[in-house]
Amino acid sequence: KKAFRKIITVMRLKGEFMRFLSYLLLIFLLLTSVAVAEEQSKVFDDFAGEMLKTIDPNVKVAIQPFNSKKVDLPDKITTGFNNRLVDSLLKKSDFKINIIERAKLEDIWKEAEEFGDADFEKLVKEAGAEILIIGDLRLRKGGVEISYRGYDLRQGKRGKIIASTRTQNLDFDLAEETSIPVSDELGEVF
Repeated sequence: KKAFRKIITVMRLKGEFMRFLSYLLLIFLLLTSVAVAEEQSKVFDDFAGEMLKTIDPNVKVAIQPFNSKKVDLPDKITTGFNNRLVDSLLKKSDFKINIIERAKLEDIWKEAEEFGDADFEKLVKEAGAEILIIGDLRLRKGGVEISYRGYDLRQGKRGKIIASTRTQNLDFDLAEETSIPVSDELGEVF
């Protein structure tokens, strides 16, 4: 009986120890994901700060959706990038900046893609935008490189770059997030 009790006691201790290790692992994973999210938020806050140095927050701004034919990432990810930029622009401008509703822009973008030769900038200007922000996104090992430029759409200034951000790296596991194998310049799959 004593040996049986000792075995049960040892098994309980091992079980409690394993549970403790599981909790530690869970806490580590949560802290890691929070750190990555905070790092990415900082990137978009930096973008907004850079853009607002030269963009008057009293103008109407549109952010062009990423072209799914040019960017090999799911819309939920690319839309998320632009949404983070919108959030950061609103916060950094104390909610003074006037951003055209995303759904309206997506309709305009679909129309431009559908007709192929439609001028997206012209369609956006007709929607009332004075500044068009366009993102540049490139896949790389371990994530993406992203930057933004602001183009003036106002009469006499059309097409002039009035704001630009530095290129930033956003780290995340592309294969896990997208199920897309990522290749480097040599064509090797990571």
